[in-house]
Amino acid sequence: DRTRSSACHNTITIGGESQSTPGALFRWRRIARPLPARSFVDGGWGFVEGQHDGYDEIGCRHWRGVLFCGGALVVVADVVRCARPVRSILYNMQFAEGSIESAGEGLFRFAPAEGGGPLEMRIFTTRADAGSGDRGARTANEPRGSSAPAAGEGIVSRDYNRLAAAPRVVWELGPSGGDVLVLTLLSEEPGSLAGFVRDGSGGLRGSAGGARYAIDVESSPPGDRPPGLLVKPRVAVSVEKGGATRVFSLNAGGPDGWRSGSAEGGKRP
Repeated sequence: DRTRSSACHNTITIGGESQSTPGALFRWRRIARPLPARSFVDGGWGFVEGQHDGYDEIGCRHWRGVLFCGGALVVVADVVRCARPVRSILYNMQFAEGSIESAGEGLFRFAPAEGGGPLEMRIFTTRADAGSGDRGARTANEPRGSSAPAAGEGIVSRDYNRLAAAPRVVWELGPSGGDVLVLTLLSEEPGSLAGFVRDGSGGLRGSAGGARYAIDVESSPPGDRPPGLLVKPRVAVSVEKGGATRVFSLNAGGPDGWRSGSAEGGKRP
């Protein structure tokens, strides 16, 4: 049952409970149902989004959107919406067999054991309970009541007959009674993610693959919403390269999902 648990997969675990409850061999006692999702692909550009009802009984919903930026950068947005307090939120990123090292604040470098080049990942979070001064924006090891993201050992299985140790990154976010947004950046370009920094409004700015990226998170001001609620946070990703600009926008947890467009003089993805 351990290998079937949510904590052993690349996803979010809420309140220490798996999204689905294992039963007998190849059976489940409770199965989370996927909800309608969207996707879009145009060459190396595109996105996919999805959510499920596995935590509806405890008043929570996990939504994930993945944006592929022409092969240079992957942006993963995880939104956990909590209608009532939960004791923990566990983030897990499981890698294949290989090695991993911490390279700075929320920054990790992975080297596969077989084939392929190294991969970098960096994690940022926005929490509604982090304080009104920064509109909930905090760097990877700052959220209240939480540990810092850390490299550890997980397990992978190439088939049903063999388990193997493999590195992973885990992040135990503390108790939450509001909404949490976690942004994960992935890149095969060495050193690129270390250059992503927060601006004065809590957005991210950086470069990868010869393109400049601006990632902004917006929500209702604290005075316009109940405490601990982001109210459909909006994530906008702008990519500028060679005089063209691509803009991707999502309303997390809202009915619109990802929207793609273009700035003046840019190209529509």
